[in-house]
Amino acid sequence: MQVGIDQAIKGDLVVDLDVAPIMKNGRTYLPARWIAEAFGYEVKWDEQSKAILIRTPGTT
Repeated sequence: MQVGIDQAIKGDLVVDLDVAPIMKNGRTYLPARWIAEAFGYEVKWDEQSKAILIRTPGTT
């Protein structure tokens, strides 16, 4: 991943990201969905509460 670029390399593949990583106040922020899914987690967005839900596959 690179700041400002909405693509990442996963193994031998180039994958598109929903949003690019950003740098703010000397810190780099990565897309939570991409990081969580790369580690095998399920990711959902709750529009009502404006929260991301990250869980182990197969759990409720």
